[in-house]
Amino acid sequence: MAGRLIRVGWFTTLDTELLIATTHGDQRVDLLVVSPDALSALADAAMTMASGGPETHTAAAVWAATS
Repeated sequence: MAGRLIRVGWFTTLDTELLIATTHGDQRVDLLVVSPDALSALADAAMTMASGGPETHTAAAVWAATS
């Protein structure tokens, strides 16, 4: 990131599949965490749903829908 500060947070109240990054403009970016042990087809489906679905999907809902 060429000298940029990247803030990452996680709290016990959040889905275990969610990681939050905050940009330099304080914009929140929610990242879905997919285990390296996940089957490729499930991981692909989860990432497709997370990237193309409505913003109302939680990380847990995406993973549950594709598992």
